[in-house]
Amino acid sequence: MTWLRIAAVCVIYLCSVFAAGWVVQLCCDRILRQVDSPELRAWVEQGIPGGGRWIGWLERFLITTFVLLGEPSASAVVLAAKGILRFAEISGRPHEGQRVVAEYVILGTLLSFSLATGISAAGRILLGEL
Repeated sequence: MTWLRIAAVCVIYLCSVFAAGWVVQLCCDRILRQVDSPELRAWVEQGIPGGGRWIGWLERFLITTFVLLGEPSASAVVLAAKGILRFAEISGRPHEGQRVVAEYVILGTLLSFSLATGISAAGRILLGEL
């Protein structure tokens, strides 16, 4: 592996994990400002401080790794695991706030997943050219 390819892989990971995380954060912050839901704000604030950011970084790191290794379907495991864990948390909300929280989680997750997959796939194509 040449230095150029190593540098390209590092840039792919930086863009996929951190730059995509910044985009997800901007979008989620915008949703929080636009939606007047005490349930959503309480749900966001009750977690470990910075926990969502760390989960997102790890999620996008794993997705990027799977795509770069040529196994993008393995990233479905990440999505399924997150869905199973979040479902238990969200399903315990039997009122209208449940829908708002569920939509917020789904939007953030799908945006994160899509950005990581897209950046990684573009990076894989780029690596094929180097």
